[in-house]
Amino acid sequence: MHRGGQGRRSALTVLSTGGAPPALFHHHMIVFAYGTLTVDIVRDRVLGHPVDTRDAVLRGYSKVCGWDYLTLVPSDSSVRGVVFEADADDVARMDVWEDVPVYSLVPVTVETDDGPAEAHTYIMGTPPEHYETVDDSCVAAIPVLEIMADLDRMLGRRRRGLRSRF
Repeated sequence: MHRGGQGRRSALTVLSTGGAPPALFHHHMIVFAYGTLTVDIVRDRVLGHPVDTRDAVLRGYSKVCGWDYLTLVPSDSSVRGVVFEADADDVARMDVWEDVPVYSLVPVTVETDDGPAEAHTYIMGTPPEHYETVDDSCVAAIPVLEIMADLDRMLGRRRRGLRSRF
């Protein structure tokens, strides 16, 4: 439920779930998060349950902001985030949150303390025409209270405060 404009697809090779898990996704997949899904309370509410995360680095990309969206663009830089396991239900819920088809799941290789790992991350098919590079501390282009309100709208719930649960 991010906000933003629309655009045409870029030359990025994307793997969109289209509401169904990616090919070769039988039980679980590893997801690399670099934005709102790095925030425990947001991720737990999107998924409907907590998950264990590990720190990870994605090389060859920069995190950028435009149209109230965060996305990744190819570069000589790297992006820090977290990885976690997701099942088909988790991916379906993240697809709604990440506004598929504006974003698509893209296969990437990330570095973790345990070595390289194959993962998927949500990347905007066409980055905004005007954007700025942001650092790893930026997890959203809008305030957290607006993120939580967007999440509550997605879940069809009224806000009872930040401590409200599913």
